[in-house]
Amino acid sequence: MTKKLWMLFLLITVVAAGFFLKLNVGKKLTGDDLIIDSEVDLGQVNKDSKRVFKISLINPTPSNFTIARVYTSCGCTKVTLPENGTSQFTLKAGEVTYLSLEFDPSTMHQRGDEINHEAYILTTKPFEKEYKVKITGKII
Repeated sequence: MTKKLWMLFLLITVVAAGFFLKLNVGKKLTGDDLIIDSEVDLGQVNKDSKRVFKISLINPTPSNFTIARVYTSCGCTKVTLPENGTSQFTLKAGEVTYLSLEFDPSTMHQRGDEINHEAYILTTKPFEKEYKVKITGKII
């Protein structure tokens, strides 16, 4: 009798664990969130030059995302948005796009400064979320 109860307990545990894993893995495989670079390292940037760089936005979900606003933490970094420079755009299901940014250290930095800024990407649909991209480097 004890052996049968033990086998039943083991079977229920395996089935429950499999069900739980299927639920969680399924969410990750279908994706419910954007994939965005979390950090961009500009390396060494000459104080008297500008550095253009890109941030990738990947929508692996079946939903369209409304990107309501893209902005930065510092006036030395300018954002160039896709779709003719509009401030709001849609990232369609399965789509990949790139945001182009320009960092100009001459306006606010000195040689030897560490670059420690952020770019923010705000979505409003299908849910509201603010993504943060860390921008690092050093002024030479």
